[in-house]
Amino acid sequence: SDEIVTSSIVTSKPLPVNGADTIPLSIGSYIDRSQEPDTLPNTHITTPNRCASFVVKLYAVLSYHPELSHVITWLPHGRSWTILDPAEFEVDVIPKHFGSGVSLVSFTKRITNVWGFERLSMDGNNNHADGVSNNDAAVPSFSSLPSKKNAKNNLLHKSYCHEYFLRGKPHLLKKMVPIADTKKTTINITTSKNLTETDLETLGRKVPLPANSDDADDEDESVIVMKMIDGFIMEHGPTTRL
Repeated sequence: SDEIVTSSIVTSKPLPVNGADTIPLSIGSYIDRSQEPDTLPNTHITTPNRCASFVVKLYAVLSYHPELSHVITWLPHGRSWTILDPAEFEVDVIPKHFGSGVSLVSFTKRITNVWGFERLSMDGNNNHADGVSNNDAAVPSFSSLPSKKNAKNNLLHKSYCHEYFLRGKPHLLKKMVPIADTKKTTINITTSKNLTETDLETLGRKVPLPANSDDADDEDESVIVMKMIDGFIMEHGPTTRL
């Protein structure tokens, strides 16, 4: 058989990566990319002589600004993220990190319609109730996140995920392209309509990501470049060419 079923998580056919076979876990059409090495070492994370791409700015906000964790944060497993305070995010975070001409409405549309993030529910029905075995990495439930009592209704208890947008894995950003450009590439963008936060929590126990971005390999070139880009944005503004 080509697949090994483990609860709702499946191991797919081995995929060749730099001459070696890996067996990524999958949930429906969602494939865990966390073990993929940098297969595009000569490709820039963001296009030179242009301002940083939208997803690069988003990754920087989530990964290198712990002072904003009450506003926007990774979920504990690191495979999705959520906006905890949309009002503060729109007033304080968007202008400083994305540009003054970006509204909250256009931001959320760009996430899903342009970059292909999948929107997930974070309501109580998705809480993971199973115990954690001794072999599993301890991943706290997203129910332990700060209260979102001030969130606007359209973002309340919602999270966003993308196969190539993972905490501590900035090199995967190179494979993220706007949906309109996917026909020009060999990268397939897929979504799994039945994907839940429970699935991602389970996946996080089986294949844990770095606990935070500072735990990522500091010698990794992509990590170094991302920190440089974030510093440049903070000094010169989000719309300045790199």
